[in-house]
Formats: sequence, C-alpha cells, structure tokens
Amino acid sequence: MIAGLAHLDAGAGRPAVVLLSGGLDSTTTLALAIRAGWRCYALSFDYGQRHRAELDAAAIVAATLGASQHRTCVSTCRRSPDRH
Repeated sequence: MIAGLAHLDAGAGRPAVVLLSGGLDSTTTLALAIRAGWRCYALSFDYGQRHRAELDAAAIVAATLGASQHRTCVSTCRRSPDRH
C-alpha cells in the first residue's frame, strides 16, 4: 500500500464512482481504487471538447483497468462557438 493511502483499503467490494477524464490523475485514482478492492463505476463527461481523444482514452482506461461500468454523460451546457 502506498504510504498515506491506507484508508483506501476500505473498499471490500463496495461500490464507488470515479470521475474519469482519461488523464493521468483520474487514471491513477481508478487504478488505486480498484487495487484497494472498490467496485468502481467510471463516469466521464462530454462537455463539447474539441478533441475526442480524452473520452476515447477514458473508455480504454475503464476497460483496461476493469471498471464495472463506464458511462459518459453529455452536457447540455456547452460553450457558445463565439467564445474562446
């Protein structure tokens, strides 16, 4: 167990929702939670990213690490095209 993260061992098959962007931080969080015994459900958000690479990576990470399910919520709150 990684020092300072002993409290994560409380999983024991209980469900947990992990927000998964497909980036390094959320991937690490999912991996640690699964390793600690949590039954993880990965949740991603499609907020109109310019590139789908993040969402594609999140799907691959969830499948590879063994998340129980992976869902993507599509946001209706999108940035207007004229704003940067």
